[in-house]
Amino acid sequence: MFSIIVGECGVDPDYFLDRMTISEIACYLEGYNKRQRVSWEQTRTIIYMIAQVNSKKKLDPEKLLPFAWDKECTNPKAKPKEATQEEIHDLRERAKKIERKNNV
Repeated sequence: MFSIIVGECGVDPDYFLDRMTISEIACYLEGYNKRQRVSWEQTRTIIYMIAQVNSKKKLDPEKLLPFAWDKECTNPKAKPKEATQEEIHDLRERAKKIERKNNV
């Protein structure tokens, strides 16, 4: 996480280590992932255009260069995964530890 948020997103290391909240980290990572996804989508479009010009048959960009998120987008019936009780408990324990650390 440090390398992505500090190295690639340009956040000050002191801020990341001492003052950044979990929600801020989540937002930075979400933005980073969106930028990466956009970049890969552009790459796929370029590859598709080059391949289509050189092909006599109709190509499908998703089949030419498939990504994991294609399944998410093309399956309207897909439901979000439900967290198990154990996962919820673990997250609550982690949140309590962070809260205790921040209140010291």
